[in-house]
Parts: sequence; structure tokens; C-alpha cells
Amino acid sequence: MLAFYRFSSAIHHAMKKHLAEMEDPLLVFDEYWARYKMEALVYAKDENWDSLAMLGWKFLQKCVLAFKQSELTPVLMEHRVKVEGDGWEMSGQPDFIGTTGEGREVVIDFKTAGRPYEKHAL
Repeated sequence: MLAFYRFSSAIHHAMKKHLAEMEDPLLVFDEYWARYKMEALVYAKDENWDSLAMLGWKFLQKCVLAFKQSELTPVLMEHRVKVEGDGWEMSGQPDFIGTTGEGREVVIDFKTAGRPYEKHAL
């Protein structure tokens, strides 16, 4: 199994628990990511379990700060949606649909594992 799949899963799980249930995403990530420490994962060059753990913490800390500053309120989490306009249609299952403290509607879909064999960037 490629490590970035497990890493992405741990990040998504942590953010979902944080946004839906206000759990500490760092603790949730640690618990979830620890499940894979002894698994035979395939890492990209210059990656290992510890480096991805640190990357996960940095990513989650940035997300939590940004969400707190935006005063995000969840409306739907990982819910299939379909939007139609004049001559166009879009459907998907974003990670988060909600509103900001200013009343703006937001749609967020976390992307944590774009390219499996290049260095991850925040």
C-alpha cells in the first residue's frame, strides 16, 4: 500500500471528526496514523512514517487556524450534491459544505495526496 493513501485517509478522518464533532484533530490524526506504523507501506523518496506524521500535524494546525479565523459552521459533511445552472451541471461529494461567520457559503474538498512520488508541499 502506498503511504500517501493512508496519510490522506488519516487527514480526512481527523478533519471530519474536528468539523463534525469538535474533536481535537491532532489527537485523532495521531491515533489514526499510529495504526499504520507497522504496516509495510511504500513511501516516496525522502519520506517515512515520522516525516508524514510531522507533515500531518503542520497541515492540520494550518487548517484549524484557518477554520477558526473564518468561523466555519458545518452544514453538510461528505454529502453527495448536485448543482445545476444554465446549461451546466456539477456533482460531487465534497468534504465540507458550510458557512463562514460573515454568512458566506463555502465548499471545501481536502487534497492531501496529489502525486505519490514527489515531495508533499503545504
